[in-house]
Amino acid sequence: MIQKLLEENKKLKAKLKPKKSYVLENGDQFETLIQDLQKFKNGKSLRYFFERKNQKGDGVELVFKLNTLVTDLIEFKARANVDDEKVNSRISMDKGSLIKVLSEGRVKRPRGGDGIDTKPKGKKATEKTKTADSIAKGIEDLKATKQLIEKKIKEVRETPPAPATLPGFDPERMDKTIQR
Repeated sequence: MIQKLLEENKKLKAKLKPKKSYVLENGDQFETLIQDLQKFKNGKSLRYFFERKNQKGDGVELVFKLNTLVTDLIEFKARANVDDEKVNSRISMDKGSLIKVLSEGRVKRPRGGDGIDTKPKGKKATEKTKTADSIAKGIEDLKATKQLIEKKIKEVRETPPAPATLPGFDPERMDKTIQR
């Protein structure tokens, strides 16, 4: 019994150990990157950092402005890869893509107090995305439908109207009403 508990304890401890990640394995390179980012200036101030009192209140700490760096990187990538007139649309697409990636699997608490939504948002692997072929087929189907509608409209316009008959005197009908 004790042996089983010790084995179970060992398994649980193994699950709690942090797995090696790319960031942990390359921490020294990230540290070098952060130091290099401190060289970027925006006038007299640092571009990607700002200073504030640390939580202990006895000194000053540098705070990293991640959003500014990401925004600048997206703009740099867009300007390096597309023409000047397409830069804004490329930046918008890249921001949308980043938002989508960062939002995957995120659990969001509803404001109505109906509990916690545990279903991850975003596109599932089983969902099909529209391909260029399916879009082209849809366009061809719409063109064919349009031609069919235009043909039917033309037929209706070309057919002569039925002759109008006005109600007149019908002796047989009069005889039936009188007999009743």
